[in-house]
Amino acid sequence: MDRVGAKDGGQRKRMFKNNQLGVTNLVIGMLQNLMTETNRQDEICGMGEVMGWAGTREVLRLG
Repeated sequence: MDRVGAKDGGQRKRMFKNNQLGVTNLVIGMLQNLMTETNRQDEICGMGEVMGWAGTREVLRLG
């Protein structure tokens, strides 16, 4: 990544934005895989717990 004309703060912000997009895509991909592979209720409930935990972890890490 080139830093020409960008202060360090701007660089960090851009990286943060990319990371958020990656997390969103990961969650969407996991949900799509879940829906195509199985439609069992217990799997979906477990997925909700995992997503909740991941969201909490993101907030703690970024906060």
